[in-house]
Amino acid sequence: MSVIRVLPDILANQIAAGEVIERPASVVKELLENALDAGASRIRVELSAGGRSRILVEDDGCGMEPEDLLLAVERHATSKLRCPEDLFAIATLGFRGEALPSIASVSRLTIQSRVKDASEGASLRVEGGRFGAVEPCGLAVGTRVEVEDLFYNVPARRKFLKAPGTELSHAIALMENYALARPDVAFTLLHEGREVINLPPAKAMRERFFTLFPEFPEADLAEVEYEFNAVRVSGLAAVPSRNLATPRYQFTLVNGRFVRDRLLQHAVAMAYENTHPKGRYPVLLLNVTLPASAVDVNVHPTKREVRFSDSQGVHQAVLHGIRRAIAPGAPLPAAAGSFVPQASPAFAWASNHVVRETSPLFISAPSSKAPDVDAASALNPAPLRALAQWRQSFIICDGPDGLYVVDQHVAHERIRFEQLRRFIEMQGPVQPFLDPRPYELPRNVKHRAAEFAELLTAQGFDAELFGEGRVAVRGAPAFLTEREINLILDEFFESAGELLKTPREQWKKVLIMRSCRGSVMLNDPLTLEKMQFLLDTLFSLGAPLTCPHGRPIIHTLREAEVLAWFGRK
Repeated sequence: MSVIRVLPDILANQIAAGEVIERPASVVKELLENALDAGASRIRVELSAGGRSRILVEDDGCGMEPEDLLLAVERHATSKLRCPEDLFAIATLGFRGEALPSIASVSRLTIQSRVKDASEGASLRVEGGRFGAVEPCGLAVGTRVEVEDLFYNVPARRKFLKAPGTELSHAIALMENYALARPDVAFTLLHEGREVINLPPAKAMRERFFTLFPEFPEADLAEVEYEFNAVRVSGLAAVPSRNLATPRYQFTLVNGRFVRDRLLQHAVAMAYENTHPKGRYPVLLLNVTLPASAVDVNVHPTKREVRFSDSQGVHQAVLHGIRRAIAPGAPLPAAAGSFVPQASPAFAWASNHVVRETSPLFISAPSSKAPDVDAASALNPAPLRALAQWRQSFIICDGPDGLYVVDQHVAHERIRFEQLRRFIEMQGPVQPFLDPRPYELPRNVKHRAAEFAELLTAQGFDAELFGEGRVAVRGAPAFLTEREINLILDEFFESAGELLKTPREQWKKVLIMRSCRGSVMLNDPLTLEKMQFLLDTLFSLGAPLTCPHGRPIIHTLREAEVLAWFGRK
């Protein structure tokens, strides 16, 4: 008896939906793209519970005939491709014919549409992939798609959805992307009946950008306009001094489609090379335009990635375009013409540098710096005895199992991290500010302002909600210097809009950053006394023998291994 079976259509569609529909924002993305491809000049989105319970997308596009409604929810049915050759020159946002059937297979979907010359619209209801009948309905010209109870029939997927506030954040960021890509279109987003975004049509991408993000001074963003062979690069690039702790405000489009492309990220990184501290990101809005036949957008189910036929030419165009905008007349970075995709270039660009900060190595008396251990006498002796410093970076030690090599930077980083964390947990004294410091949260997390205020307060600051989408900080841990307070708060609120991290994860990131910047560095000479003090402190804290990033602190050369080198037992 055969054990191989053809999957039922409903199950096949649900599997396909898993590749395309990850969360409510994925539904919004697919429906927005359909609306834009239909020539819409106005798009309205309504969400309930962050999109978990209801998503409504209305547009004034060309609409569909009644007989097309049933076809629209069939897999691989599309009006955007006619022949195999069309696949090699895709000029529309959608093209696979998978969006509506994927959504319909994991939700309760109602689609209504009306074409210009029709006296009435047509409506179709689909529940979990089961079609109802096409019926007439009253409707303005365009299409209205309502999605209810997303993943109601796939509980394993539904349980992985995040809280409504988090899902709403993803939807807001997505709407911002499409609003930037199509400034000629009016966009509205409502959540639980409250207006979150209301953007009238704009004349140009620049105008739309500053409407969306008025917090950035126009003088800080230079106009990018450059053409290399058939590749045109246009948009905005921030002056190097306008850099943030997050890449959230880096927007890159290819032929009007938002992508996260390693080649483009590498070109951006090289364009800003040596212009600001590593680990900081410029504000950027770039649209790369090239012939549709020169870019393959069919390399990822969600169309997030693209492939260029002339990757080197695109890299050159982006690099030169940005450099000419932010530093006209300046020479290009060395090896500017080469790009070999390996590990994520954005990470590689930011990971090989540690910012130095001049500060005493250890503090044993009251000070404005972070609290270290009270005194050497209060420490338990470490099981390791410092013997020497190797290349002013590593401590050579004697210990119970043999020779030990300690990375002095990561050891001190772990010490500072543990001390800061424990100080916060004990709720140390707070120094009030003369005046409250208000901070505006990015649009995609404004609805979580109370959460951010509570988190800061729990971490040793005095913070409270200060109107819609704003947090007022009234005081900070007393041991922090003014410079450190500014650094921590700026980093915290700059990176608040990162969607892949919760506020608590953002705080940990800032704490790790501060621990790193205040630590002894490689190539810093230490006395034998200070080396031993570092070892005693490390072991007295009982902390994991890895730095907060996860790197090992100590490497052991066991006695048996050393004796074997010399032929001894």
